[in-house]
Amino acid sequence: MNEKEFLRLNAISDVCKKRIRRSDAAGILSLSVRQVQRLITRFRQLGAVDITHQRRGLPSSNKINEDVRLRCLEIMRVIKKKIP
Repeated sequence: MNEKEFLRLNAISDVCKKRIRRSDAAGILSLSVRQVQRLITRFRQLGAVDITHQRRGLPSSNKINEDVRLRCLEIMRVIKKKIP
């Protein structure tokens, strides 16, 4: 859990314990009150694990297929050799 996620966890748990309001947590986290409410709901259902980023450890959605990347590099090498 990184520092940003730790701050988020503390703010959401403080809201759940009624130490601060949702609007205060929204200001701390630079989120809307509605987004904070969604985090609170997920926190109550699934716990602290759900506060962390959902795609951690997964490859990027924009990742280029390795075969395509290698083919492009090969084409670039051929072109570079032809141009003096």
